[in-house]
Amino acid sequence: MTPGVAGEESDPMADVLPDLIRAIAVTEGDRVALVVDGAGRHTYRELAERAAAVSAGLRARAACRNSTTPSPEMSPEKLSST
Repeated sequence: MTPGVAGEESDPMADVLPDLIRAIAVTEGDRVALVVDGAGRHTYRELAERAAAVSAGLRARAACRNSTTPSPEMSPEKLSST
């Protein structure tokens, strides 16, 4: 772990994992990436699409990476419906 925002430790994988998921989605998009009890299976393509939608929602709301105050509008469901 490395020092992060306000003295918190950050995970170096946080910078690598999104790129890795996108790369796998391109080559093996239909491969199952995540199994969630009660919510089914999700492919790498679905994860990449959802992450892109959430990212776009955050950018549209001008969210700051260092923000520590979540709001109800910041749920993944609301962000990806933008």
